[in-house]
Amino acid sequence: MPLAPGSNVETSRDRYEIERVLFEGGMGRILAARGSSGRRVVVKEPRFHERDERDNRIRLEKLKVEAEILSAIRHRNVVEYVDSVDRGETFYLVLEYIDGKDMRTKFWKRPPPEPLAKKYILQVLGALRYLHRKNIIHRDVNPKNILVGSVVKMIDFGAAKRGYTQILPLEHTIIGTPGWSAPEQFSGVTTPQCDIYGAGATLFFLLTGEPPALQPGSETAEKKHRKILEKTSDKLLKIALKALSLDPRDRYRLAEEMSADISGRSVSAVPSVVCMGKRHPISGSLAIGRSELCDLAVEDPARYLSRRHAVIYERGGAFWVVDSNSVNGTFIYRDGRFRRISRAKLRRGDLIALCHRSGKGPYVTLRADIP
Repeated sequence: MPLAPGSNVETSRDRYEIERVLFEGGMGRILAARGSSGRRVVVKEPRFHERDERDNRIRLEKLKVEAEILSAIRHRNVVEYVDSVDRGETFYLVLEYIDGKDMRTKFWKRPPPEPLAKKYILQVLGALRYLHRKNIIHRDVNPKNILVGSVVKMIDFGAAKRGYTQILPLEHTIIGTPGWSAPEQFSGVTTPQCDIYGAGATLFFLLTGEPPALQPGSETAEKKHRKILEKTSDKLLKIALKALSLDPRDRYRLAEEMSADISGRSVSAVPSVVCMGKRHPISGSLAIGRSELCDLAVEDPARYLSRRHAVIYERGGAFWVVDSNSVNGTFIYRDGRFRRISRAKLRRGDLIALCHRSGKGPYVTLRADIP
């Protein structure tokens, strides 16, 4: 039975009394509650259909993924995990109560002053910088999933991906929100740059009070952005449109670099690879793996990466990636799919995956930022 005002959710930590329903629709219900200590919280529960087991599994898995990811992180601009309880047939997620409205509701057709838009998007980018360094991709960054209170808070991590941890990889499961999510997401390719696209769409919305386009990757969207660029001298709008580039090779590589552009700070451009929210210059050669002895040491408690997984090096002005006989492989995205390689010459903007599984995608991604 769905939770109702006056009912309780009891976990190993506390007992939460449901006060009222805040939202009902989509994938679940959100209810205001209060713990026995007096702390205000929200409780999320999935909504089930009587005759759609597949959809019910997705809804249940979505909430469990959100709990698993949020329980492992803490950032002032990310909603705080409080508690959860698994009752087999259903699952309850307890989160901090945020006194505020989502950006879409607050600013639809009523954009905030530009200094405030700048303040808000820098907080969003700060959260993304933190998440990407944890190998987490939100995959649904849009104004509806950002609450504005005393600070900005990113919410709804049910679509997020952390390594291989993500919502059930079933066929025809769309991850993201059309009009706000990067076009490559709908082809099954997700990287941190998808979140940067979402940040660009959010900045565009904050500046104009409108979504950037109705259909991601459409010719209409491209023409609309081109016309805006021709007419505007607004620096922030140009930054938003760069983040909204349909080709990820033309977007910002890092949330930190988009923040720097907004703040007027310079960023040095040297041949490098971008991995987990950081830029790693290629000077001669760059050994990559989970060993601390590697030049690019990737934290990987699950040990999908080999201790020395791959090497990227430069010879005579060309850049190469070589797999170091890794167990789970090195892959490059070419011709619409990830191909396992032993050695390959890199092109500008190549997307490299350290480990890849069908249905789950890349474990860790790198973007080659070379001439």
